[in-house]
Amino acid sequence: MSPRPSGGLPPHERPVEKLLLQGAASLGVPELIAILLGVGCRGRSVHEAAAALYQGAGGLRGLRGMSIHEMMAQPGVGRTKAARVAAAVELGRRAAGALPAGDEPVRSARDVHARVGAALSCDDRERFLVLGLSSKNRVVIEHRAAEGCLDECPVSPRDVFGPLLKCPAASAILVHNHPSGDPSPSSEDRLLTIRMAEAGRLLGIKVLDHVIVGAGRYYSFRDDGALS
Repeated sequence: MSPRPSGGLPPHERPVEKLLLQGAASLGVPELIAILLGVGCRGRSVHEAAAALYQGAGGLRGLRGMSIHEMMAQPGVGRTKAARVAAAVELGRRAAGALPAGDEPVRSARDVHARVGAALSCDDRERFLVLGLSSKNRVVIEHRAAEGCLDECPVSPRDVFGPLLKCPAASAILVHNHPSGDPSPSSEDRLLTIRMAEAGRLLGIKVLDHVIVGAGRYYSFRDDGALS
């Protein structure tokens, strides 16, 4: 028995044909995964393999956090198929954080979340980003200062301000994510914010805010009155 590409669906219901006729937005996540997988495996259609991968991940957020080896462990998903899915997830992550040159000024935590929130919220480990702003609040540099594990991300003033001094940037906004989905600041987050704000003052780069990204929401030290 050979692998089944579409599980016997009529042509207009097959993912590729449906995408061509109605656009990618018309497809559900399992159908999009089915396109990436291409074909099924012995005794399992590509739709069944895609649905199993999606359900095994616990949904789209879980899929974003799966390692390639975890994908490969799913029925009907081998090395090449897992690599395709992982590549698509990474492209989505990068596209979510990409903005064209000459973007609008960043004036609030809402603007920060709109810029990097989608990309950070799907990471399965903590990442610490820094936005360096001009005197008109336009982003002149965005850099990753540190990358940690599930619940911590050690970062130093040199990691944060080194690239900003070369631009130079007039001010900075700190951003990191909580993979747990809860953006509430920890005591370590509060101490880190104070430390970085003090370092920024010494270097002549004002820290305007520290934004913590969670699952669909965020916390702003500035909005909370914890950073002025």
